[in-house]
Amino acid sequence: MRRRPGRLGPAPGAAILAVALGAGLAGPFTASAAAAAAPDALVTGASTYTVDPAGHAVHVTVDMTVEDIRPDTSSTIYYLSGYRLAIQPQAVGVRVTHGATVLAAQTSTADGYIALEVTFPARLYRNHTQAFQVRYDLPDGGPRTAGPVRVAPGVVAFYAWSYGADRASVQILLPGDCQPATEGDPLVVTRTGGVVHLAADAIRDRATWLASISATCPDQLTSLAASVPVEGATATVQVHGFPDDPAWRTTVIDRLTRGLPVLTDLVGLPWPIAGPLDVTEAYTPSLAGYAGFYEPPPATGDLARIEISEDPAPLVIIHEAAHAWFNDRLFQERWIDEGLANTYASLVLARLGDPPADPDPVQRGEAAAFPLESWPAPGAITDRPTQLAEAYGYDASWTVVRQLVAEIGPDRMQEVLKAAAAHQIAYAGRPSREALPLTGGGVDWREFLDLLEQIGGAHDADALFATWVLPASDAGLMAQHEAAVQRYAQLLTAGGGWLPGAGVRVPLATWDFALATTRVAEAGAVLQLRQRIRGQATALGLTVPAALQASYESATGELTATLALADDELTTIGVISSAHAAVMADHDPFVSIGLLGSAPQAALDAAGRAFAAGDDVAARAAAGTALATLTAASTLGQERVAFVVGLFAVLLIIVALVTGRRDRRRRLARAGPRQAAGTLGADLARAAPPAPGPEPGSEEPPP
Repeated sequence: MRRRPGRLGPAPGAAILAVALGAGLAGPFTASAAAAAAPDALVTGASTYTVDPAGHAVHVTVDMTVEDIRPDTSSTIYYLSGYRLAIQPQAVGVRVTHGATVLAAQTSTADGYIALEVTFPARLYRNHTQAFQVRYDLPDGGPRTAGPVRVAPGVVAFYAWSYGADRASVQILLPGDCQPATEGDPLVVTRTGGVVHLAADAIRDRATWLASISATCPDQLTSLAASVPVEGATATVQVHGFPDDPAWRTTVIDRLTRGLPVLTDLVGLPWPIAGPLDVTEAYTPSLAGYAGFYEPPPATGDLARIEISEDPAPLVIIHEAAHAWFNDRLFQERWIDEGLANTYASLVLARLGDPPADPDPVQRGEAAAFPLESWPAPGAITDRPTQLAEAYGYDASWTVVRQLVAEIGPDRMQEVLKAAAAHQIAYAGRPSREALPLTGGGVDWREFLDLLEQIGGAHDADALFATWVLPASDAGLMAQHEAAVQRYAQLLTAGGGWLPGAGVRVPLATWDFALATTRVAEAGAVLQLRQRIRGQATALGLTVPAALQASYESATGELTATLALADDELTTIGVISSAHAAVMADHDPFVSIGLLGSAPQAALDAAGRAFAAGDDVAARAAAGTALATLTAASTLGQERVAFVVGLFAVLLIIVALVTGRRDRRRRLARAGPRQAAGTLGADLARAAPPAPGPEPGSEEPPP
């Protein structure tokens, strides 16, 4: 939607003047006498407005009845000689009749109406009535008229007045294909015999009764269609205009066929409308002070509808088309959608070579200013303050968004829009940003600010939002946001490529700064433990496992498990370090002997491989095996030395025995046979046990 600059439509409740005229027998009536006589007449009126699009006019018929009810006095007989009423200022062809008789009538122009003075054919006395009929036409003002009447094939717009000081009724007859809309006093709508009836009966306060009638008659519009190639798709455009306004259709279809491809390329998002884009010409005052409206399709494949006033400004045409993307399905706040629509429409016009379009200068401190975040939904512009406020909203939002796009450039703004369309949080994770529907509907101003800063790289966004978008009461909130973003930036720097998990980033994206502060602190503690792990692992020549980074980057809540994992890794490194020190230390001879045939280094290497694979249990077990091997090696070495010494002693004994035997043999060989025998016998005698026999001192008979 875009406001229409310039004049407003007529205000409802325009004054309607009806005065009964009367005089005594003494002479002709005067203005003061007429005013005095007014309460003494009973006036009823029935008005019929017959809409004739083909004739470009509304035919008005007013059936009036005036009854003189003022009582005479003993000295005076009162009568009425005529009636004065106010009719619509656009009225032409005014004619007053009574049956077949044309009554004398005079018209004069007054402020906001035409004064019609009707003269009765004869004096009207008490308890007598005079009926007469007023006829006139409300002619079509033509395309882009400044007046309130538009009656042509396809379009109807006018104001209906009521007539009759005491009782009145109004009936409006429209062609059956017309779709009426009314504002002001209520009208009952019925359809009978191909005619649309709008009626108000028993109007009591005819002086304030007023209804605005507008209608579109689709069957009478002239249509053009075009298939417009856009990035990766085809946009179907249907343009419906008033038959008497070919210039409007030509202008709109030309701007859309040339502008939509450029607009799609600039926005960087796919064409969002599966069905046709229906663009209809609208009578300018019926848009309630705006130059156009966009209505998104209610469902996939349905029509998206645009109404554009009879004055099809190029910026308005592209602005309304831009709302195909920029509506509350993408961004919740009106100021974002309107600012983007104006900014991108002006960029398109520049590429098409049209004259540049810029917002009117605005100041945050001017009387009509307000925080853009509080800009209400569109409503009818019926007074000057509303007009000024709407003008400020459009110009201020355009000013802000244009500065943002100028700072980061259309390419990076495309990335911002893509992230918003995918409901991605602004803070990047691995492998990509989560597509989380953080809010219902479109993105709000908080998410938009984060997207601008984190994806677009905007540095001026904070200041622009604080100045134009938010009330002063939100200064504290913005300070919290700035502090939280700084802490997060420091965390990213400390991470050195490690991206925090959603447990850290989602509280930031939802502006839950208390929780975000806690999670950032937890993440910082993990990174400090990581530094200790890296330092100790490097000293031992170990490869740091990927498990801690994976846990850090995938954490969706508190980082308790990640901290526990880091503690486990430090514990494992401690065990490996102890084993490494033991393996690499100088060993005493017994340990060295005990290690013969053993491989504690192999167990230590296995511990390093298990640690790198993230298997702390296996790593500690392997390191424990290396330590156990070293512990057992001392005892085993002593046992091995004792065994060797014992074995050596046995060998020495055996060698001695063998050597002695050889020596005796050599001596016997040198002594000869007898000596050898005697000697041998003596040796045997010494070696042999004594023969069995009696104990010394006992006797035994000889055998």
